Amino acid sequence: MKTIIIEDEPLIARELQYKIAAVAPDVVVLEHLPSLKTAKKWLLNNAEPDLIFMDIQLGDGVSFELFETY
Repeated sequence: MKTIIIEDEPLIARELQYKIAAVAPDVVVLEHLPSLKTAKKWLLNNAEPDLIFMDIQLGDGVSFELFETY
């Protein structure tokens, strides 16, 4: 399973990635995206992941805005 993490705090993103690997080693984290802007750009230029882990409140907006675009 392929996933991405959208999280603006690097420490939390690393901890989440570590926990995902510990409980689901078959899940591949393709990318850690630190902002809404980079997430939008990544989603436009890459294949859709199977799963997205998102922080709701990011420094540049609310992650639910992605659902309005895609």
